[in-house]
Amino acid sequence: MNGLRCPRCRAPYPRWRVLFRPGIFSCPSCGARLTYSLYSARRAGWVVSIGLFGAVTLGDLVFGFDQLGSWRFLVPLLAFTLVLGQIVRSLFGVLVLRDDFPRADREPR
Repeated sequence: MNGLRCPRCRAPYPRWRVLFRPGIFSCPSCGARLTYSLYSARRAGWVVSIGLFGAVTLGDLVFGFDQLGSWRFLVPLLAFTLVLGQIVRSLFGVLVLRDDFPRADREPR
């Protein structure tokens, strides 16, 4: 739960910034480029998928099975998934330096 710190300078990263930004951040103290670790992205994916399964199951009980493919169910489900994903990222995410990742084919082999 305490992983939102810059690995370079150990300054805390505000959780509210995670909710409104894409996956690449910059540290407010030292300016390092940060992103989520692969492990925290996998963990967030599992938590969101379990939440999505629960929402679909609850929707089946409330609205009936025939409504699961309609836009009246799918649009709120998509919004729920996006909001839940951002909240889970801010709670369970661990930041790593973005510069540690290898560059994508910038030099010919």
